[in-house]
Amino acid sequence: MKIDERNFFLVFFVISVFLTCMSYGQITFIRNFGGSGIDIGNAVAPTQDGGYILVGSTNSYGAGNYDIYLLKTNAYGDSVWAKTFGDSLEDIGNSVSQTADGGYIIVGSTKNYGATNSDVYLIKTNANGDVTWTRRFDGTLNDMGRSVRQTSDGGYIIVGYTNNAGSYPDPQNVYLIKTDASGNMVWYKTFGSTRKEDGYEVKQTADGGY
Repeated sequence: MKIDERNFFLVFFVISVFLTCMSYGQITFIRNFGGSGIDIGNAVAPTQDGGYILVGSTNSYGAGNYDIYLLKTNAYGDSVWAKTFGDSLEDIGNSVSQTADGGYIIVGSTKNYGATNSDVYLIKTNANGDVTWTRRFDGTLNDMGRSVRQTSDGGYIIVGYTNNAGSYPDPQNVYLIKTDASGNMVWYKTFGSTRKEDGYEVKQTADGGY
C-alpha cells in the first residue's frame, strides 16, 4: 500500500472469506497519522500480536528533510509507538516485516552517513522499534532497497535497484543482496541489460532459492 498525501494515511481492508461462498470486503477502520509536513506510508505488515507495523517517510518529525518513519499500531489501528531514523538528508523506508525474534527489519535508502548518492539502507530494530543495528550498501551512483524478507538461515534477502552495474544510457539494474543475521553482505547479484530494470518484491522459495 502506497499513499502519498499530507498525512500518513492508512486504510485497512479486512476481507471475510467463507468456505461456501464469497462475500464483499468491508472497511473495518481508517486511521491517519502525521504532523504539519508531508508524511508518506510505503508499506504495512501484520504483527504477531494482531496489530500492524507501517513504514514510510516523514518530514514532520525527525532530524530534517525526510526521515524513515516506523509506526506500530494495535489490532484496531491505534498508534502504540512511532520512531524516526535518519539524519539531515533524505532517508526513505520502503519495506518492513516482523522478524523471528519479535523485532522488525526495514529496507529503503539513505543519503546520509557518507553516502555520495542514495545507498541501500537496512535497519534492524527490537520489538519496541529501537535500533539494534544498521547497514549501508553503497556504490558511486544511486541504489535503492525496495523489499526485504528474513530467510530460513536467519539472514535477510533484499531486492531493489542499482545504478552501479548496468550500461549507459540506462545503467539501472535489479539489485539482489543476501545478508547474514547481522546484516553483513554475503553476496549480491544484478540482473538487467542496457535498459532500466527495477526489483519491487522478493521472497524465499521452497527450494531455498529466491
